[in-house]
Formats: sequence, structure tokens, C-alpha cells
Amino acid sequence: MPKVKDPLLLREYAVETIVGYYGLKVTEPAGVKNWCRKNAVLRYLREKEDRPEEVAQKLTEADVDPGDVDDLATWLLSDYLPLWDLGGYDKVLDNLAAKGGEQRYITYLRGLNWPKKPRILGGFVMTTGNFSADSLLIRISMDLPDATEILDTILFECCNAFQVEAFKAAKKTFLEPGKRKPELYGARVAEIEYDSDKKHIEHLHQIYGTRDPGALLNALSVPQNLQTAQPYVAGDIGKVVLPARDALPRQSQRQALWWFKTAAWPEDARKLAWISANHGDELARSTDLYRLGSVQKINT
Repeated sequence: MPKVKDPLLLREYAVETIVGYYGLKVTEPAGVKNWCRKNAVLRYLREKEDRPEEVAQKLTEADVDPGDVDDLATWLLSDYLPLWDLGGYDKVLDNLAAKGGEQRYITYLRGLNWPKKPRILGGFVMTTGNFSADSLLIRISMDLPDATEILDTILFECCNAFQVEAFKAAKKTFLEPGKRKPELYGARVAEIEYDSDKKHIEHLHQIYGTRDPGALLNALSVPQNLQTAQPYVAGDIGKVVLPARDALPRQSQRQALWWFKTAAWPEDARKLAWISANHGDELARSTDLYRLGSVQKINT
């Protein structure tokens, strides 16, 4: 697989992964943000190597200025977290089919009606994948366990890709000069992703030929003892309790169970619970994560 060399894509990748990973909360000025970006990268390197002196030696050998954000980030992504070009949309599906990905996913993804197919890249991602509306590309984690899990991640991010205009509208409304309201941007993007998650479940019903939430859980092999609804408590921002990841590892299983548990909730309560929940293991709430992400867009 060739490495991505486009400097704009690499810069976007660096900001959305490394900085987002540490959840930096400094919002301005840009000089302070750059300082934080630099230190986030250095912190990542030191934690990865567990030997700060070796990191310093490698930077010296590579003639990298640790005080230069772009220089540091470019070297980091080249040597530690490369962004891989996985090929065009159809080629990626071909490769995943050859690696044992479930054919029902392959067939369904091939049948989606695209005005323009997104590009698919692989690299370090905070969750299983993400979507960039600016570049119309899907980035998937290179740590996913198998081809079917990758296909499910692509399916979810395709739901985001079909909402590309909604993402662009949110950016235009809340991030243009003179209109910058990061907190509202974060809330709006979280709402868009909530709609994507709902659509993802609708796609899974079609893929597995099911109609009700319980049937989908059975099709996804979710153990019966985990299939319990969660009562709605009026006036409470409900936290939906899911099993530990080692007990229910696949993201399709976890998302289907979330929707099963909240099936009887009012729609507004369900949406509020979704956007208020942590976006992933050890990550910030979805609204806060996108608010922080919007700060990166402003200051880069």
C-alpha cells in the first residue's frame, strides 16, 4: 500500500488524530494552540517509546526541529503513523472480499447510489473510523480485527458521507469568520452523526434481512442475556449501559444493542443521550469532541 503524501491531507490527519487524541482544551490564540499541538505530538512519541531520550535522539538524527509543528507532525506521520492510500472505493471492497469480508456487506456497499464515491484511507483513528467532509474521504483504523469489521466501519462512514452537505452547512454556519460558535458547531455535528448512526442501523436491517431490533441482535449473534431494554427516566439525560468491550467487541453489535435498549424512549431523549455520551472508549462526549475539533479547524 502506498503512503499518502499530500501535505494538506497529512496536516488534516495530524490535527484530527494527534491533537484530538489528547483532547486539548486551549481555544486561542493560534500561537498557543500551535505550542499545544507540538507538545501533544512529543507527548505521544514519548509515551509510545517510553524512553524520552531515544525520542530526542531520533529527532536529532532525522534533522527534525521539535519546535516546528509542521516539521514534527510530518516526521511523526511518516515514521510512526503513516496514512495509507487503500485505493478507490471499489478496489477496497475487492480487497476486503478477498480477505474474507462478509459478502452481504460487499454486495450492499456496491449497491449504494453515490453521486461521487468517497476515497478511503487507512491510518491511526481515535475510534474505528472517521469522515472528512472537506476532503470527501473516509479514514479507517488499521487496528480493526478483520475484514468484516472494516466493512461495517466503512458502512457507517458512508452514512456520514451521504450527509456531506449537512456537515459543510454546519461549518459554514458556525465556523465562518465573524460567526464562530464552536459549542454550537459541536452540537450540530453530533446531531448529524446521530442521524448517521440511525441510518447505519437501518442499513444493517437491510443487510441481515431483519425488521425489529431483537431480530437484528440475533442476526449479529448478540447473546440473549445481554438483550435487555433500559427503562427511560423522565427528565434524566440517560446514560445507556453497554457491556464491557471484551464481552461484546464488534461495533455493529454494540450499536444495535444501544438502539435496542432505547427503543421505547422518546426520540428527543434518545438523541440527547446519544450526543451527550462519550464518543468512544476514553474519549470526550461527542458534543465536546466536535467542539474541540472545530477549534483545530479555526486555528490551522
